Amino acid sequence: KVRGGGDYYLISRTLGIEFGGALGLVLFLAQSVSIAFYCIGFGEAVTTITAGKIPEQIIAGIAVLFLFALAWVGADLATKFQYVVMAFLIMALGSFYVGGISGWETRTLIGNWAPPGSWSGFWILFAVFFPAVTGFTQGVSMSGDLKDPGKSLPAGTFSAVLLSIAVYISVGVVFAGANSLDTLASDYAAMNRTAKWGWMIDAGVIAATLSSAMASF
Repeated sequence: KVRGGGDYYLISRTLGIEFGGALGLVLFLAQSVSIAFYCIGFGEAVTTITAGKIPEQIIAGIAVLFLFALAWVGADLATKFQYVVMAFLIMALGSFYVGGISGWETRTLIGNWAPPGSWSGFWILFAVFFPAVTGFTQGVSMSGDLKDPGKSLPAGTFSAVLLSIAVYISVGVVFAGANSLDTLASDYAAMNRTAKWGWMIDAGVIAATLSSAMASF
């Protein structure tokens, strides 16, 4: 029977209190550190938009306090906040797909199958990509607020994983069909330039970092 407690509860009740305690401590530390990372990412995005007028550390600190207050009030308000975040993410992806497909060239896609002359290495790419695929545990973290967690968690988690795979693969293909290999390897603002409305990508980054930080709280 699934009750409150999220990841820790499931691990400790399934594998026993020894594994639960050991993994629970690591999970707690990882979630705590990730809040700081996500809020710094949010601060960097806002600093870029405001041309550096406000230091990113101050923005990150304000974000931490805001999200703490939101989590303190309760999961209901936090859940409503996530719907707003999801709307921004959908708009950002929609803008990217519209812009990328309109600028699509099949010969560019074929040319990008060639390996790049140099690349950053596996671990740097892993460090960039890994935080982007940990969000599917958010439903597990809110198991105490679900009406039927035993049914909803497996269906929701697997659906989230499958949807994420579809989005990541399609984004990679659209990227490769609308941009040269050199651009993809060196231009960190390539998504803004590819999108129909670049400001939506900035809004999506802000929404994604706040959403992830909220989930960790």
